[in-house]
Amino acid sequence: MNVLITGVTGLLGRALSETAPDKYNTYNIFLNEQNKKFSKSKYNVCMDVRKPEQINNVFKLSYPDWIIHTAGITNVDSVEKNPKNSYEINVKGTKNILEECKKYNTKIIYLSSNAVFDGKNPPYKEEDEVNPVNQYGMQKVECENIIKKSKSDYVIIRPILMYGWNESFERLNPVTWQIQRLMQSEQIRMVDDIYTQPLYSVACAEAIWKIIELNQSGTFHIAGKDVVTRYDFALKIAEIFGLNKSLIVPVKSAFFKSIAPRPENTSYVTKKIQRELKITPVGIEEGLTSMKKYKF
Repeated sequence: MNVLITGVTGLLGRALSETAPDKYNTYNIFLNEQNKKFSKSKYNVCMDVRKPEQINNVFKLSYPDWIIHTAGITNVDSVEKNPKNSYEINVKGTKNILEECKKYNTKIIYLSSNAVFDGKNPPYKEEDEVNPVNQYGMQKVECENIIKKSKSDYVIIRPILMYGWNESFERLNPVTWQIQRLMQSEQIRMVDDIYTQPLYSVACAEAIWKIIELNQSGTFHIAGKDVVTRYDFALKIAEIFGLNKSLIVPVKSAFFKSIAPRPENTSYVTKKIQRELKITPVGIEEGLTSMKKYKF
């Protein structure tokens, strides 16, 4: 079985590449040649999702059974500030990939987001109505609708706040950012009125491989076990990594004059992954402890 992974240098892409079962031929897709040196896969190709001819060449090379599409601009504020630029990658890029999926009968796993919800009626089930409050969430909803209306077989995955070890040249995630700041003895302010359900990237990757193994379809909410405020999560990070908790200051979300609005609580009901994938969500202590012990 041949599996393409887009966005392989991103947080989830990296975890997918590192946890890929040996029985699959995984093709790691990079945006440019310079980052291919970080890959341990024997199949590494370059592709820009904005360029249909490049996508066509990769599909011709690999004849993929599945494509896990994680590539895109995921910085919420960047999308809010430059919606046209991100639309070219996030939405039009997904459309371009779908065209090839139809030609090659390739099943797509699309990485959406908890940003499709407004946070007013948590916890959310897969079938609950979406109502995004920022441009990033709107683009994710548009992609979901395009995929659902296409003739391709699909899985839509909505992960929530994800953490883990990232590549040195990639954007920091909530845990690596905090570790860096606290190791430099910098004070950090964390909101205590925004709730999340932190998800370890390796746990998310393992769930995706389980979906492929079981040939699942439809929408899945993947999240950690614990629903916590960003402030409480920060305290646990400091505890697990032996960092100074006193440098973490609680504030209200109104303290930050962010570009993009954030929903208050987009936590999930995770009964579907427990029932259909036989997966038990990983708690933050377990996930952070595993992260501390294991660095790719």
